[in-house]
Amino acid sequence: MQATPRIVRSLWSAVLLLAALLLGACGPVASAPAATPSAPPKAAAAAPSVAPAATAAPSATPAPIALQFGTLPITAGNWPFLVANEKGFYQAEGLNLDTSILDSNTITAALLSGSVDLAFASNGVVLASGGGSRLVAVGSGTDRAPYPLLARPEIKSFADLRGKTLALLTPSDVYTPVVKDVLHKNGLDPDADVDVIYTPGTPSRMAALEAGGVHATIIFPPADYALREKGYNELAFLPDYAPRLQLSLVAARREWAEQNGEALRRFLRAHSRAITWLNTPANRDEAIAILAAATKLEPAAAAHAYEQLIVRAPNFPNDGCIGREGMENLLKILRDNGQLSDADASVDRYIDRRWCAG
Repeated sequence: MQATPRIVRSLWSAVLLLAALLLGACGPVASAPAATPSAPPKAAAAAPSVAPAATAAPSATPAPIALQFGTLPITAGNWPFLVANEKGFYQAEGLNLDTSILDSNTITAALLSGSVDLAFASNGVVLASGGGSRLVAVGSGTDRAPYPLLARPEIKSFADLRGKTLALLTPSDVYTPVVKDVLHKNGLDPDADVDVIYTPGTPSRMAALEAGGVHATIIFPPADYALREKGYNELAFLPDYAPRLQLSLVAARREWAEQNGEALRRFLRAHSRAITWLNTPANRDEAIAILAAATKLEPAAAAHAYEQLIVRAPNFPNDGCIGREGMENLLKILRDNGQLSDADASVDRYIDRRWCAG
């Protein structure tokens, strides 16, 4: 029959096609490319068991400590304390200062009674405590007084001062023998060639100078600025004659210092940081602004204080610590004047540097 060969051929073709399909199913699939082995999962996909080291952050503020702090009335001599407050250096040390402004007559009693822990005071505070037995100097204030010996406009030299009147603070003030030594070195006998009177207050001495009642006196900057602007003359600058002579300091009760070493170290670190900042020329304008704001000074007068206390005769040592030399010179003058015995004139009776920064 004619149809049979076609059926056979069709059946044969179907068999061949089925075999081909069966063989393909048993072998690799040619159309799919070989898979690249997958990488192991990255560690970042899961939380690490140990945190990686991070860039060191500023150390945390230490646990807070409250301090009762006494200070003399605000002047340029308080500059480091003004800076430390304004710049947050006490806060950075975890110190909360409760500050009392006291006069020189009450600050020693406040320290001795414990109503203040630390005080910025005159050099006499440790001398008044029984030969340094109860109070001790731990930090520096001004370690030289930038006093000018200022004279009226008509007094242009030491020779012009002969036969005239000179006003000093008190007979026992440590700068009285310094001024007398200045007179000696410039050809005048202070006991014969000038009439020395004593007027403790700066406003009183300035008023007497302007009124003509006295012809020369010493004035702590920046109070001298207005007089200089009026033509008053500087005859001498006392740091040229007494380069180191401790005028003011930071004092504490010995017992308190021994029991509160950590608080004292923190305070002195902040004090050192403030002085270092103050002595850095790049901070001049800000330092002047801080003083002017605190003391209500005109900017020009505050700038004059900076030139005298920071540039011309740097008053504040960067480490903020009480220095031996300034105290030794102070004690020598007091011993020579009969205000201290030889036994009481040992500097180690009055200073302790154990808690100083650095």
